[in-house]
Amino acid sequence: MAKILMHMPYPFPQELTSGSRVRPYNMYKAFLELGYEVELIAGDVPTRKKQILDLIHRGNVDDIAFCYSEPRTLPVHPVWDHLLYCFLAKNRVPMGIFYRDAYWKLADWFSCRKVSARFPWLRYRLDLLVFSKTATVIFFPSQTMADLFSLAPPKIPLPPGGQVMAREYYLRPVDEIKTVVYVGGINRRYGLEILLQALDLANKKVALNLDLVCRQDEFMQERPIFANYDGAEWLHVHHLTGKDLEQVYRRSAIAMIPRPRNLYNDLAMPVKLFEYLSYGLPIVATNCTEMAKFISHNKVGLIAEDNAPSLADRILQLVEDKALYNQLKHNVRLTLENGNLWTDRARFVAEQLTALDKRVQGKKPK
Repeated sequence: MAKILMHMPYPFPQELTSGSRVRPYNMYKAFLELGYEVELIAGDVPTRKKQILDLIHRGNVDDIAFCYSEPRTLPVHPVWDHLLYCFLAKNRVPMGIFYRDAYWKLADWFSCRKVSARFPWLRYRLDLLVFSKTATVIFFPSQTMADLFSLAPPKIPLPPGGQVMAREYYLRPVDEIKTVVYVGGINRRYGLEILLQALDLANKKVALNLDLVCRQDEFMQERPIFANYDGAEWLHVHHLTGKDLEQVYRRSAIAMIPRPRNLYNDLAMPVKLFEYLSYGLPIVATNCTEMAKFISHNKVGLIAEDNAPSLADRILQLVEDKALYNQLKHNVRLTLENGNLWTDRARFVAEQLTALDKRVQGKKPK
């Protein structure tokens, strides 16, 4: 199998504590599973500088089938990472850049009079200029996000992927729904208050536990909100990552994504959605556009409005309608295996970039 280059302008993820780490880690694994030899450019700036200069000094990069680059939310290094992009473009190596976040584009950078406060905006704009000049394809989490940008290369949606876990997650019978789960960030952007209010309402009709998994530092920051539920027997807060999460998923029956609707959340496609599916869990989510479209189209959950009563109603609907719940659960695995695994995402990237390889297109048949 061919050799590829994977570029991560940050240290290679060791602990999968956020979606920004989950995606590059799983894409790396997926390329390996497909049989590619993966040369990795990743690390802090001094490490990447050495790796990039070594690659340039090597000269011939004809053995690299393509490069897949996944920057994080922050701008890339304006010298070394940009140099890598320009070098690969000059040598006609097909390159796909995954642009994961458009939050900066929706922010009001000019409300502050200090010019220095606008410096990050200039860095983001510089990145886009370089990406537009050097990339073969620019991937986005959703079509809605892609539509925010005017760029020269093709803009292609590349949602997160999932993986099929142990069969027990998909085949185990659920006689009674007792526990729902939420894993992720808990600031206002993620809908913590809506979630807690919804479970409080649902528990007035049926006994349900909420296993809420978050970072400890975020929990302390949001402690005033949790204080309203001190003594609530249904609330169980955990600070877990990686394989330690499996115990929580194993006892859960429904997964929650309570994000409030706004322009940013409408265009987002959460990695956590696919993690929930990987553990065989039907989802109750709010009606953020891209996420709701995927859940509804694949019939893997129910969609609520972004308020507590609506969210509680959808939870209770699944508790009371076992036939509906079992059908959604059945659809979860079908959805994953029908083109939504991480290996499917990596294969799609490879197909797109290989098809646009001008080195191959330019060769004359013998």
